Amino acid sequence: MIQDKVLKDGTKRFRAKVYNGGAKGNIYSSWFKQKKKAQLEEIELKHQLQNGLYIKESTKILNEAFQIYLDLIAPDRMGNEALKQQQAYYDNHIKPNLGSRHLASIKSYEIQSLWKQKQVEGMANSTIIKYHTLLNRVYKAFIDWGEIKENPLDGVRKPPANYKTAVTWNKEQASKFLKAAKGHSSFMTFWVLLNTGLRIAEAQGLTWDKLDTVSHSLIVDQQYKEREKRIVPWTKTNQSKREISLSQSQIDFLLAHKEKQLITTEYICATETGNPHLKGNLRKYTNRFAQQCNVPIVTLHGMRHTHGSILADMGEPVKYIQERLGHKDVKTTLNFYIHTQKSHHQQTATRFDNFFNS
Repeated sequence: MIQDKVLKDGTKRFRAKVYNGGAKGNIYSSWFKQKKKAQLEEIELKHQLQNGLYIKESTKILNEAFQIYLDLIAPDRMGNEALKQQQAYYDNHIKPNLGSRHLASIKSYEIQSLWKQKQVEGMANSTIIKYHTLLNRVYKAFIDWGEIKENPLDGVRKPPANYKTAVTWNKEQASKFLKAAKGHSSFMTFWVLLNTGLRIAEAQGLTWDKLDTVSHSLIVDQQYKEREKRIVPWTKTNQSKREISLSQSQIDFLLAHKEKQLITTEYICATETGNPHLKGNLRKYTNRFAQQCNVPIVTLHGMRHTHGSILADMGEPVKYIQERLGHKDVKTTLNFYIHTQKSHHQQTATRFDNFFNS
Protein backbone atom coordinates (compact mmCIF):
# COMPACT_ATOMS: atom_id res chain seq x y z
CA MET A 1 0.00 0.00 0.00
CA ILE A 2 0.93 3.64 -0.38
CA GLN A 3 1.04 5.96 2.64
CA ASP A 4 1.00 9.72 2.46
CA LYS A 5 1.67 12.67 4.76
CA VAL A 6 1.08 16.39 4.48
CA LEU A 7 3.95 18.77 5.14
CA LYS A 8 3.64 22.18 6.78
CA ASP A 9 3.63 23.90 3.40
CA GLY A 10 0.64 21.81 2.36
CA THR A 11 2.49 19.55 -0.09
CA LYS A 12 2.26 15.77 0.12
CA ARG A 13 4.84 13.03 0.36
CA PHE A 14 4.30 9.35 -0.45
CA ARG A 15 5.98 6.09 0.54
CA ALA A 16 5.46 2.39 -0.04
CA LYS A 17 4.54 0.04 2.80
CA VAL A 18 5.02 -3.67 2.12
CA TYR A 19 4.15 -6.51 4.50
CA ASN A 20 7.14 -8.72 5.21
CA GLY A 21 5.35 -11.59 6.93
CA GLY A 22 5.10 -12.81 10.52
CA ALA A 23 7.10 -11.06 13.19
CA LYS A 24 9.29 -9.33 10.63
CA GLY A 25 6.78 -6.53 10.32
CA ASN A 26 6.56 -4.07 7.45
CA ILE A 27 9.08 -2.60 5.06
CA TYR A 28 8.92 1.08 4.27
CA SER A 29 10.44 2.94 1.35
CA SER A 30 11.77 6.49 1.39
CA TRP A 31 9.32 9.37 1.04
CA PHE A 32 8.74 10.64 -2.51
CA LYS A 33 7.23 13.81 -3.91
CA GLN A 34 5.35 11.82 -6.55
CA LYS A 35 2.89 9.04 -5.78
CA LYS A 36 3.91 7.25 -8.97
CA LYS A 37 7.47 6.84 -7.69
CA ALA A 38 6.21 5.36 -4.43
CA GLN A 39 4.08 2.90 -6.39
CA LEU A 40 7.08 1.85 -8.48
CA GLU A 41 9.11 1.39 -5.31
CA GLU A 42 6.33 -0.79 -3.88
CA ILE A 43 6.50 -3.05 -6.94
CA GLU A 44 10.30 -3.25 -6.65
CA LEU A 45 10.20 -4.11 -2.93
CA LYS A 46 7.66 -6.87 -3.52
CA HIS A 47 9.80 -8.27 -6.33
CA GLN A 48 12.88 -8.28 -4.08
CA LEU A 49 11.01 -10.04 -1.26
CA GLN A 50 9.57 -12.71 -3.54
CA ASN A 51 12.98 -13.49 -5.06
CA GLY A 52 15.05 -13.31 -1.90
CA LEU A 53 16.84 -10.18 -3.06
CA TYR A 54 15.69 -7.78 -0.36
CA ILE A 55 18.43 -6.16 1.71
CA LYS A 56 17.55 -4.42 4.93
CA GLU A 57 19.87 -1.47 4.68
CA SER A 58 22.19 -0.51 7.49
CA THR A 59 21.16 2.30 9.82
CA LYS A 60 24.77 3.25 10.46
CA ILE A 61 25.80 6.83 9.86
CA LEU A 62 28.75 7.64 7.61
CA ASN A 63 31.04 8.37 10.58
CA GLU A 64 30.51 4.82 11.86
CA ALA A 65 30.93 3.30 8.41
CA PHE A 66 34.18 5.16 7.81
CA GLN A 67 35.63 4.00 11.13
CA ILE A 68 34.73 0.38 10.33
CA TYR A 69 36.41 0.73 6.92
CA LEU A 70 39.48 2.27 8.54
CA ASP A 71 39.70 -0.56 11.10
CA LEU A 72 38.95 -3.56 8.88
CA ILE A 73 39.85 -2.79 5.26
CA ALA A 74 42.31 0.08 5.03
CA PRO A 75 45.17 -1.49 7.10
CA ASP A 76 45.49 -4.26 4.50
CA ARG A 77 46.27 -1.80 1.72
CA MET A 78 48.19 1.08 3.28
CA GLY A 79 50.75 1.95 5.94
CA ASN A 80 50.40 4.01 9.12
CA GLU A 81 51.19 7.33 7.48
CA ALA A 82 48.64 6.75 4.73
CA LEU A 83 46.03 5.77 7.34
CA LYS A 84 46.62 9.04 9.17
CA GLN A 85 46.28 10.90 5.88
CA GLN A 86 42.98 9.16 5.09
CA GLN A 87 41.70 10.08 8.55
CA ALA A 88 42.65 13.72 7.97
CA TYR A 89 40.94 13.73 4.55
CA TYR A 90 37.74 12.48 6.12
CA ASP A 91 37.79 14.62 9.28
CA ASN A 92 38.52 17.88 7.48
CA HIS A 93 36.44 17.63 4.32
CA ILE A 94 33.82 14.85 4.42
CA LYS A 95 32.78 14.51 8.05
CA PRO A 96 31.61 18.15 8.51
CA ASN A 97 29.23 17.82 5.56
CA LEU A 98 28.04 14.20 5.53
CA GLY A 99 29.39 12.46 8.62
CA SER A 100 26.18 12.47 10.68
CA ARG A 101 24.00 11.22 7.82
CA HIS A 102 22.78 7.65 7.51
CA LEU A 103 24.90 5.79 5.01
CA ALA A 104 21.95 4.78 2.81
CA SER A 105 20.38 8.24 2.83
CA ILE A 106 23.18 10.16 1.10
CA LYS A 107 22.30 10.97 -2.51
CA SER A 108 24.56 11.29 -5.53
CA TYR A 109 23.66 14.93 -6.11
CA GLU A 110 24.69 15.80 -2.53
CA ILE A 111 28.18 14.39 -3.06
CA GLN A 112 28.35 16.08 -6.47
CA SER A 113 27.41 19.34 -4.78
CA LEU A 114 30.15 18.86 -2.18
CA TRP A 115 32.81 18.31 -4.83
CA LYS A 116 31.57 21.39 -6.69
CA GLN A 117 31.81 23.39 -3.47
CA LYS A 118 35.41 22.28 -3.00
CA GLN A 119 36.24 23.36 -6.57
CA VAL A 120 34.73 26.80 -5.94
CA GLU A 121 36.86 27.05 -2.78
CA GLY A 122 39.91 26.56 -4.98
CA MET A 123 40.73 22.96 -4.16
CA ALA A 124 42.71 21.12 -6.85
CA ASN A 125 40.84 18.47 -8.83
CA SER A 126 43.53 15.93 -7.93
CA THR A 127 42.77 16.46 -4.23
CA ILE A 128 39.02 16.12 -4.73
CA ILE A 129 39.65 12.86 -6.59
CA LYS A 130 41.39 11.53 -3.45
CA TYR A 131 38.30 12.30 -1.36
CA HIS A 132 36.09 10.72 -4.02
CA THR A 133 38.21 7.56 -4.02
CA LEU A 134 38.14 7.33 -0.22
CA LEU A 135 34.36 7.68 0.00
CA ASN A 136 33.91 5.22 -2.85
CA ARG A 137 35.96 2.60 -1.01
CA VAL A 138 33.79 2.95 2.08
CA TYR A 139 30.59 2.44 0.10
CA LYS A 140 32.00 -0.48 -1.89
CA ALA A 141 32.94 -2.26 1.33
CA PHE A 142 29.41 -1.93 2.73
CA ILE A 143 27.87 -3.11 -0.54
CA ASP A 144 30.14 -6.16 -0.48
CA TRP A 145 28.96 -6.88 3.07
CA GLY A 146 25.30 -6.63 2.04
CA GLU A 147 24.69 -3.62 4.27
CA ILE A 148 23.41 -1.26 1.57
CA LYS A 149 21.94 -1.63 -1.93
CA GLU A 150 23.47 1.18 -3.92
CA ASN A 151 26.64 3.22 -4.11
CA PRO A 152 25.78 6.91 -4.62
CA LEU A 153 29.30 7.48 -5.98
CA ASP A 154 28.24 5.54 -9.10
CA GLY A 155 26.16 8.58 -10.05
CA VAL A 156 28.82 11.18 -9.25
CA ARG A 157 31.15 12.64 -11.83
CA LYS A 158 34.53 13.14 -10.27
CA PRO A 159 36.43 16.14 -11.66
CA PRO A 160 39.01 15.48 -14.37
CA ALA A 161 42.59 15.14 -13.21
CA ASN A 162 44.78 18.10 -14.03
CA TYR A 163 47.64 16.21 -15.61
CA LYS A 164 50.76 18.23 -16.19
CA THR A 165 53.14 17.36 -18.98
CA ALA A 166 55.97 15.62 -17.16
CA VAL A 167 59.58 16.55 -17.87
CA THR A 168 61.15 13.43 -19.38
CA TRP A 169 64.29 12.39 -21.20
CA ASN A 170 64.59 10.92 -24.63
CA LYS A 171 66.65 7.78 -25.20
CA GLU A 172 69.92 9.67 -25.72
CA GLN A 173 69.49 11.85 -22.62
CA ALA A 174 68.63 8.85 -20.44
CA SER A 175 71.75 7.03 -21.68
CA LYS A 176 73.94 10.07 -20.94
CA PHE A 177 72.53 10.28 -17.42
CA LEU A 178 73.20 6.59 -16.69
CA LYS A 179 76.77 6.95 -17.93
CA ALA A 180 77.26 9.88 -15.55
CA ALA A 181 75.82 7.91 -12.62
CA LYS A 182 77.77 4.71 -13.35
CA GLY A 183 79.99 3.68 -10.47
CA HIS A 184 77.84 5.37 -7.83
CA SER A 185 75.77 3.29 -5.41
CA SER A 186 72.59 5.00 -6.65
CA PHE A 187 73.17 3.83 -10.23
CA MET A 188 71.11 0.65 -9.94
CA THR A 189 68.08 2.57 -8.61
CA PHE A 190 68.21 4.87 -11.64
CA TRP A 191 68.80 1.92 -13.99
CA VAL A 192 65.73 0.10 -12.63
CA LEU A 193 63.51 3.19 -12.88
CA LEU A 194 64.52 3.87 -16.48
CA ASN A 195 64.50 0.24 -17.63
CA THR A 196 61.28 -0.92 -15.97
CA GLY A 197 59.12 2.13 -15.22
CA LEU A 198 58.68 1.16 -11.56
CA ARG A 199 57.43 3.71 -9.05
CA ILE A 200 60.20 4.84 -6.72
CA ALA A 201 58.73 3.00 -3.69
CA GLU A 202 58.49 -0.17 -5.81
CA ALA A 203 62.13 0.17 -6.83
CA GLN A 204 63.20 0.79 -3.24
CA GLY A 205 61.36 -2.34 -2.12
CA LEU A 206 62.59 -4.55 -4.95
CA THR A 207 64.27 -7.65 -3.51
CA TRP A 208 66.32 -10.36 -5.17
CA ASP A 209 63.67 -13.02 -4.62
CA LYS A 210 61.41 -11.03 -6.98
CA LEU A 211 63.78 -11.59 -9.90
CA ASP A 212 62.56 -14.63 -11.84
CA THR A 213 65.36 -15.75 -14.15
CA VAL A 214 63.24 -18.59 -15.55
CA SER A 215 60.33 -16.47 -16.78
CA HIS A 216 62.63 -13.46 -17.38
CA SER A 217 60.61 -11.10 -15.23
CA LEU A 218 60.44 -8.92 -12.14
CA ILE A 219 57.54 -9.59 -9.79
CA VAL A 220 56.16 -6.31 -8.47
CA ASP A 221 53.95 -6.96 -5.42
CA GLN A 222 55.50 -4.89 -2.65
CA GLN A 223 56.98 -1.48 -1.90
CA TYR A 224 59.20 0.24 0.65
CA LYS A 225 57.80 2.62 3.27
CA GLU A 226 60.56 5.08 4.09
CA ARG A 227 59.07 6.52 7.26
CA GLU A 228 58.38 3.09 8.67
CA LYS A 229 61.65 1.64 7.32
CA ARG A 230 60.00 -1.56 6.13
CA ILE A 231 58.66 -3.40 3.11
CA VAL A 232 54.87 -3.67 2.89
CA PRO A 233 53.18 -6.46 0.89
CA TRP A 234 51.06 -4.23 -1.32
CA THR A 235 51.37 -1.74 -4.16
CA LYS A 236 49.54 1.51 -4.98
CA THR A 237 46.55 -0.33 -6.50
CA ASN A 238 45.62 -3.93 -7.22
CA GLN A 239 46.50 -3.31 -10.87
CA SER A 240 49.99 -2.26 -9.76
CA LYS A 241 50.75 -5.87 -8.84
CA ARG A 242 52.34 -7.14 -12.01
CA GLU A 243 55.18 -8.98 -13.70
CA ILE A 244 57.55 -6.93 -15.82
CA SER A 245 59.26 -8.81 -18.63
CA LEU A 246 63.03 -8.48 -18.97
CA SER A 247 65.40 -9.32 -21.79
CA GLN A 248 68.22 -11.81 -21.28
CA SER A 249 70.78 -8.99 -21.32
CA GLN A 250 68.84 -7.18 -18.57
CA ILE A 251 68.76 -10.37 -16.50
CA ASP A 252 72.52 -10.81 -16.99
CA PHE A 253 73.11 -7.17 -16.02
CA LEU A 254 71.17 -7.59 -12.78
CA LEU A 255 72.94 -10.83 -11.86
CA ALA A 256 76.33 -9.22 -12.52
CA HIS A 257 75.31 -6.35 -10.24
CA LYS A 258 74.41 -8.83 -7.50
CA GLU A 259 77.90 -10.31 -7.67
CA LYS A 260 79.43 -6.85 -7.30
CA GLN A 261 77.37 -5.76 -4.28
CA LEU A 262 79.76 -5.00 -1.42
CA ILE A 263 77.48 -6.47 1.22
CA THR A 264 74.97 -9.31 1.22
CA THR A 265 71.54 -7.72 1.09
CA GLU A 266 68.01 -8.63 0.02
CA TYR A 267 67.62 -5.32 -1.83
CA ILE A 268 68.46 -4.96 -5.52
CA CYS A 269 68.77 -1.16 -5.25
CA ALA A 270 70.90 -0.80 -2.13
CA THR A 271 73.41 1.57 -0.58
CA GLU A 272 76.85 0.44 0.55
CA THR A 273 75.24 -0.53 3.89
CA GLY A 274 72.65 -2.76 2.22
CA ASN A 275 69.59 -0.55 2.71
CA PRO A 276 67.43 1.22 0.10
CA HIS A 277 68.48 4.72 -0.93
CA LEU A 278 66.33 7.45 0.58
CA LYS A 279 64.33 9.55 -1.87
CA GLY A 280 65.87 12.81 -0.63
CA ASN A 281 69.36 11.55 -1.38
CA LEU A 282 68.30 10.19 -4.77
CA ARG A 283 66.97 13.62 -5.72
CA LYS A 284 70.34 15.18 -4.87
CA TYR A 285 72.17 12.57 -6.93
CA THR A 286 69.75 13.12 -9.82
CA ASN A 287 70.48 16.86 -9.86
CA ARG A 288 74.23 16.26 -9.63
CA PHE A 289 74.48 13.76 -12.47
CA ALA A 290 72.01 15.64 -14.70
CA GLN A 291 74.13 18.78 -14.39
CA GLN A 292 77.32 16.82 -15.06
CA CYS A 293 76.01 15.44 -18.37
CA ASN A 294 74.00 18.54 -19.32
CA VAL A 295 70.52 17.00 -19.49
CA PRO A 296 67.28 18.46 -18.01
CA ILE A 297 66.67 17.68 -14.34
CA VAL A 298 63.74 15.29 -13.97
CA THR A 299 62.02 13.97 -10.88
CA LEU A 300 62.29 10.36 -9.76
CA HIS A 301 58.74 9.88 -11.02
CA GLY A 302 59.87 11.60 -14.22
CA MET A 303 62.17 8.63 -14.83
CA ARG A 304 59.12 6.36 -14.71
CA HIS A 305 57.46 8.68 -17.23
CA THR A 306 60.62 8.54 -19.34
CA HIS A 307 60.25 4.76 -19.58
CA GLY A 308 56.61 5.12 -20.63
CA SER A 309 57.40 7.89 -23.11
CA ILE A 310 60.13 5.85 -24.79
CA LEU A 311 57.73 2.91 -25.10
CA ALA A 312 55.17 5.24 -26.70
CA ASP A 313 57.80 6.61 -29.10
CA MET A 314 58.65 3.02 -30.04
CA GLY A 315 55.00 2.59 -31.07
CA GLU A 316 54.19 0.04 -28.37
CA PRO A 317 50.42 -0.55 -27.85
CA VAL A 318 48.87 1.67 -25.17
CA LYS A 319 47.37 -1.40 -23.45
CA TYR A 320 50.84 -2.93 -23.09
CA ILE A 321 52.25 0.32 -21.65
CA GLN A 322 49.33 0.45 -19.19
CA GLU A 323 49.98 -3.09 -17.97
CA ARG A 324 53.74 -2.64 -17.74
CA LEU A 325 53.41 0.55 -15.69
CA GLY A 326 50.57 -0.83 -13.56
CA HIS A 327 48.07 1.91 -14.34
CA LYS A 328 44.58 1.20 -13.05
CA ASP A 329 42.90 3.01 -15.94
CA VAL A 330 44.08 3.18 -19.55
CA LYS A 331 42.97 6.84 -19.54
CA THR A 332 45.88 7.57 -17.20
CA THR A 333 48.28 6.05 -19.71
CA LEU A 334 46.74 8.05 -22.56
CA ASN A 335 46.80 11.32 -20.62
CA PHE A 336 50.46 10.94 -19.72
CA TYR A 337 51.96 9.54 -22.91
CA ILE A 338 49.82 10.44 -25.91
CA HIS A 339 51.66 13.78 -26.14
CA THR A 340 54.90 11.93 -26.81
CA GLN A 341 53.55 10.67 -30.10
CA LYS A 342 53.05 14.06 -31.82
CA SER A 343 55.83 13.23 -34.25
CA HIS A 344 53.95 10.04 -35.13
CA HIS A 345 50.83 12.10 -35.86
CA GLN A 346 52.83 14.26 -38.27
CA GLN A 347 54.29 11.19 -39.96
CA THR A 348 50.79 9.71 -40.30
CA ALA A 349 49.49 12.93 -41.87
CA THR A 350 52.35 12.92 -44.37
CA ARG A 351 51.84 9.26 -45.27
CA PHE A 352 48.11 9.81 -45.74
CA ASP A 353 48.70 12.84 -47.94
CA ASN A 354 51.20 10.94 -50.07
CA PHE A 355 48.86 7.97 -50.43
CA PHE A 356 45.59 9.85 -50.97
CA ASN A 357 46.86 12.51 -53.32
CA SER A 358 49.30 10.43 -55.38
